[in-house]
Amino acid sequence: MKLPVGLAKLDFSYENFSLSAVSIFEKRFDMNPRVGSDYYPSRFPMMDEEAPKNDLKNTEFALKASAYFSSFDLSAYYGSYYDDNPYLENTDSITLGQNLLIPTNYTLKHALIDHAGLSASYNLENFTFYSDLALLDGLPRYGTNDFKRRLDALAGLEYNDGASFYISAEYVKRSYDKKDIDLPREIENFTPSDEDFSLTLKKSYLREKLNLELAWLTFGKKAKDGSLLRLSSSYSIDDNTSVYGKIIDYANGDKTSFENIDNNDQVVVGFNHSI
Repeated sequence: MKLPVGLAKLDFSYENFSLSAVSIFEKRFDMNPRVGSDYYPSRFPMMDEEAPKNDLKNTEFALKASAYFSSFDLSAYYGSYYDDNPYLENTDSITLGQNLLIPTNYTLKHALIDHAGLSASYNLENFTFYSDLALLDGLPRYGTNDFKRRLDALAGLEYNDGASFYISAEYVKRSYDKKDIDLPREIENFTPSDEDFSLTLKKSYLREKLNLELAWLTFGKKAKDGSLLRLSSSYSIDDNTSVYGKIIDYANGDKTSFENIDNNDQVVVGFNHSI
């Protein structure tokens, strides 16, 4: 669960251009899900984390410059922040023989990430095309005390008829250092998938009283790392009363978090009434 943090923000705009600066001086990392829940299927809780102090030296910041035109937007951004997901750092080891180091103690820490990128979007009637290219430096190389770079590319498409139909599709490609192409499975399980895809469709009927939604997410090439499909619907009986339902279907994958997740399929039916 995301937690709010204290920050300071400065915005400047002139005609079709804008500049934003953000300084985040409070450190509050994500709260982990309950052990054994849908979002944390492992039976073993995480280790205690070593969080950076809330001081000037560890202040996170971000800058963004944007240009806006009639149907085209372009932005460049840079940020320096601590990764919400902790990594294992080897803090002690013993030497066997002359060259073999055996780790004996680990600590969970948060890596400082440098994140720079370019994003663009183009509007054509009811369609929006958008893309993002980002370089991340300082990502932990799991199983070692080294750090790596990763290049992320995103392409997306949205269609909105302005009334009752909406569709969006996104594709993400992640390119790793050459050292991380053929990782051992125990380490590869804790790195993001090299390809992700998402598809969302929304449709309304009966003057928006009946709403249907389909969301499909796949992780890894050809969904080899797992996937989920969610079907949901809601119906407004009147201004104060509605009923809803959803079905979530999980598919197993190679990642540790998706190895046995198909046992968490859900069917939910609900009723809302406000006074």
